[in-house]
Amino acid sequence: MAALRLAVITDSHLCSPGTPYGRWHDRLLLPESWTLWDQAVNAVATSDADAVVLLGDVTNFAEPDMLARALRELARAGKPIVAVAGNHDVGPSGDALAQVVAGSPERVATVPGLTPCEIPGLPGFRFAGIPIGRTPEGGYAVAGPGVGEAAPDRPLIVLTHYPLIDIKADFISQNLKYPDLLAGAPAVAHDLQRRDRPVIVLHGHVHRQHATHRAKLLHLGMAPLIERPHAVTFLTLRDGPAGPSAHRETTPLRAAPDPADAREHWLLQDGRWVLSPTPPAQRVRP
Repeated sequence: MAALRLAVITDSHLCSPGTPYGRWHDRLLLPESWTLWDQAVNAVATSDADAVVLLGDVTNFAEPDMLARALRELARAGKPIVAVAGNHDVGPSGDALAQVVAGSPERVATVPGLTPCEIPGLPGFRFAGIPIGRTPEGGYAVAGPGVGEAAPDRPLIVLTHYPLIDIKADFISQNLKYPDLLAGAPAVAHDLQRRDRPVIVLHGHVHRQHATHRAKLLHLGMAPLIERPHAVTFLTLRDGPAGPSAHRETTPLRAAPDPADAREHWLLQDGRWVLSPTPPAQRVRP
C-alpha cells in the first residue's frame, strides 16, 4: 500500500509588519503574518508529515525577497517543499514564486507543472500543478493547455491555488464572499473528471475549508493561514487494493476548530468519493 502524509499551508499572505490589518470573511492578520508563518513552520517541523505543500498566496505582494525568506525558513522544517503560486505571487514579470525557486542554488522547493511527475522522496503518487498567468483584462488564467496524462496505475494529486470546480453557489448561499474565477479552470476540471484513475485536487484562494466531488475527482479546499482558523492542514493519502482514501485533519494554530471541519475521511467507492465516518486504519508508509 502506498501512503503519503502532507502538511498543507495556503494563503499566508506574508508581508511587512507595518502592513495594516485587512478583511475578507474575517480579519486578515497581515501585520502578524510572519508570526503565523513561524508557528506554521514549527507545526510542520514537529509533525510526521512526509512533505509540505504550499497552495499559493505565499506572499501578499509577490516580493521575491519575501518569497525567498519564506522558503528558507520553511526548509528548516526538514521536509520536501512542493509549491504552486497564487494570484498574489504573480508580479509584473510573471510567477515570482517559480522564478525564486528556479534561481535558488539549493532548489529549496519543487514547483510541479501541467505534466504529472513523481516528486523525489514521495513515491506512489503523481503530482501536477496549475500555473497561472495574467489575462489582458487583468484577471488570471491557466497558463497552459491542461494537465497531461498520468501513469495509469497511480492516483494523481493536482495542486492549484484557484478552485477548478465552480463552488461559488456554496459560498453565496452562506453569505460569504467569493473571489474571482480562474479562466480555463472549468475545462481543466472537465478533463480531470473523465479520467479512469482517481484525481485529488487541493486548492486554496477562497479562505475557507471546502469539499466537493465529481465521480472520481475529489476537490478539497484548504483552510487559510492568514485568517481564521489560521490553520495547517494534514492530509493522509493512501492507495491500496481497496482503492484510495484521503483523511484530512485541520489544525488551527490560534483558534479552536469547528468540530465539523476538524477531521474528514474520504473513500472512493463504486467509482465515486464518499465521506465516511469510519476513522482511518493505522498508517502504512510506502
